[in-house]
Amino acid sequence: MKRHIIYLFGVVLLLLPACTTHVDSLEWALRQAGKNRAELEKVLQHYESDSLKLAAATFLIRKMPYHIGFCDTLFTPDGISYMPDITYPGHNEAQIKHVFDSLFDCGYYIRRTKERDVEVMTSDFLIDNIECAFEVWNTPWAGKLDFEAFCRYILPYRASNEPLCPWRRKMLRKYLPMVRSFQVGTPVDACMALNDSLKGSFHFVGILPVYPSIEMVDRYRQSNCEGLALYFIFLLRSVGIPVAIDCTTWAKSEDGHSWCSVMDNKGGWHGFAANEMSCEEHRKMFSEKRKLIPPKVYRRLFAPEPVSMDMQDDGYRTYVKNPLFKDVTDSYYVPPVNIMLDLQRKLYSSDEGLVYLCASSINQHRVLGVGTRRGDRCFIKNVVGDNTFVLAESPDGKTLHFLTDTFYVDKSGVMKGPDIKGCATRTVGKKNG
Repeated sequence: MKRHIIYLFGVVLLLLPACTTHVDSLEWALRQAGKNRAELEKVLQHYESDSLKLAAATFLIRKMPYHIGFCDTLFTPDGISYMPDITYPGHNEAQIKHVFDSLFDCGYYIRRTKERDVEVMTSDFLIDNIECAFEVWNTPWAGKLDFEAFCRYILPYRASNEPLCPWRRKMLRKYLPMVRSFQVGTPVDACMALNDSLKGSFHFVGILPVYPSIEMVDRYRQSNCEGLALYFIFLLRSVGIPVAIDCTTWAKSEDGHSWCSVMDNKGGWHGFAANEMSCEEHRKMFSEKRKLIPPKVYRRLFAPEPVSMDMQDDGYRTYVKNPLFKDVTDSYYVPPVNIMLDLQRKLYSSDEGLVYLCASSINQHRVLGVGTRRGDRCFIKNVVGDNTFVLAESPDGKTLHFLTDTFYVDKSGVMKGPDIKGCATRTVGKKNG
């Protein structure tokens, strides 16, 4: 899952400083559009007489330079685009893998294109997105959301890095009458009612060699966890339900996981599995099943929030430093701890620097979080225990250099391992429902 995210980090990080210059952030975004500037200015001109919709359009355009869509296309050896039928009884992953392996053996290949939203966005697309979002803001379940929450969690036209999809009005027309029929009055109730009504309509398949799109998930009614999450985020926002994608990288198994989270009227968040689990079922599963307790949780944002690390960045690219991902571990089910660890071996390359909390070899030492080091002492915030970790640094900004052997942190923060000396304190956060 995370390999798609890391590609974007450099682009987002390079863009962020531009907003702090003397150039107005809207003007800066319009300059980023290049030849597409006129399309975005049409949207601003369209809403000149409507201050609230103009503010919404301005919000989207200001954040647009930070977003990129991936489009993966399968081609025949002759360069003709092709997509096999991958719907099989029981959604058999082995059959799907066999189909793609056979195609690759015959010379078929996948080509990825990346498009910056600010360079390809059309005025018609953006205006229709804004109109649809305002149409559902006055529903009983969305009416109590303030403008900021509306802009962040209903208004956005994308959930992750999927290709732009012009289906918002189509989704609205199909599902809004259904949600109205539930006679619900809160975002969580509306979300759970719709999610429950669609249970079993889509299926999880872990093997998917192409990055998912809204159209692809809709066509095959199956996808990996990220594909199902982004599809349901798109669907739920289209009917006025404030949602976002949350994700983790596992410490006890391979790869990672993505799921949906819905915001209640008090600003609290509740995780759930699209098309599968309610908020309560999700809470029990991810707090009681040891293998599925996330060591860290991050929320995918539309509006970037720069990460304050109180130390100069070393240039190492990882999604945990991406300002489009917010650390929300302290709002989840299992209370995290703040780790303070004294290195017993002087393997570091400078007096101070960033340190990376990594999974053990079972998950290829993938980065889980980032902290700081001053001398021998390392600090990492919001870590969920009952997990094994390794600490690393990146002297060259390209590769990781390990500072410790694998060590274990229990739920209370007690650390065990060779040459490990440290302590941990509980963090206090707002619990996720």
